[in-house]
Amino acid sequence: MSSSGRFHGRERLLAVLFLLIVAGFTARLTQIQIIQHPQWCGISERQTLNLCQMKPPRGEIRDRNGLPLAVTLPLSYAVGFRPASGLDLDNVANKVSAILPLSRETVRRKLDASSFIYLARRIDWKLKQHLESTKMACLQFDQEARRSYPVSTSLATVIGFTNVDGIGQEGIERALDKDLAGAEYNEVRWNDAKRTTAAVLRNDDIRQLRGADVTLTIDLQLQNVVENALAKGLETLDYERSCAILVDPWTGDILALATLPTYDPNRPGESRAENRKCWPITDVYEPGSTFK
Repeated sequence: MSSSGRFHGRERLLAVLFLLIVAGFTARLTQIQIIQHPQWCGISERQTLNLCQMKPPRGEIRDRNGLPLAVTLPLSYAVGFRPASGLDLDNVANKVSAILPLSRETVRRKLDASSFIYLARRIDWKLKQHLESTKMACLQFDQEARRSYPVSTSLATVIGFTNVDGIGQEGIERALDKDLAGAEYNEVRWNDAKRTTAAVLRNDDIRQLRGADVTLTIDLQLQNVVENALAKGLETLDYERSCAILVDPWTGDILALATLPTYDPNRPGESRAENRKCWPITDVYEPGSTFK
């Protein structure tokens, strides 16, 4: 064979190899872009950056001696739904409703939201773990703080309570809500393919955003004495309600402010609306001997 023939043979061989390489790349791109498109989209959606608006710890309420009257406990979780393209909403509704005490119709209706929405609030750790085991990237879990009132019914009408979103509804909790709540902050979360939060970035130092603590002039020991005296009076005299305000005559500090009947701010939904009012302050009444 002449040298010219060998040269053309090499050209043909190189051309065939080039075409095979191009065909291989084309086949691989076709596999990724078309055949495996749903799979890679799912991985991409699971590896996402999410911007979450967070609330800092709510400030505490204390008596004049520093005894806690209202504190925040991180005891529960919230599960939310973050819409994404290509989701099988019926499948999501089936899985979520099988775990949470919610009907499938209720869950499915919430999944039609165009933006982030909470599916359930204040769920326990076991339910959270069960939901996480489904590996659904569209679910977001936030730790929620629960407001607790260690002194139960004592000072209830003065302290008040918060709702499920941590917003003050009555008493000091409502009057000083902005101070107690602190400033909300943004948190960027990156979730990997296993739905593990791999990184968290905050735009502020959370310690500087924490809600302010509030110290009352109330003395809890004196408050208990006054409440016990009122309870005995109600039992003896058969009154519908009673109140007492104990004031330091030298400073004007309110040392005790008791009203009966009262309620438990840990379970405000079980109480009557009139029992949640601090009526010595909210109602109009004749001052009588307080003028003396």
